[in-house]
Amino acid sequence: MTPTPNNRRHGHDTSGFFDQGHILACCLVNITEVYAGIRAGEEAKTQAFLDSLEFLAVTPQIAQMAGLLLRDWQRKGQTLSFSDVIIAAVALSCGSPR
Repeated sequence: MTPTPNNRRHGHDTSGFFDQGHILACCLVNITEVYAGIRAGEEAKTQAFLDSLEFLAVTPQIAQMAGLLLRDWQRKGQTLSFSDVIIAAVALSCGSPR
């Protein structure tokens, strides 16, 4: 199922989401995490959903940003996973608010 502006997902109204220029996307980390937890028989539906998302590549600049995020949060006493900072850096590189 390709998400549309009138979908209600997990109890949230997504009306206006796409009108505001937002996209549904994933990066290599999201795909890896999904497939790590996939159950037998879910492969085709899962792949169809992932294929409906925009794929955002992890560039060297995004990797650098992820490293800096990890460093900065460690200095604040917060431990973040490698996966989480990569996802955050991908989102920030696309203009997501901090």
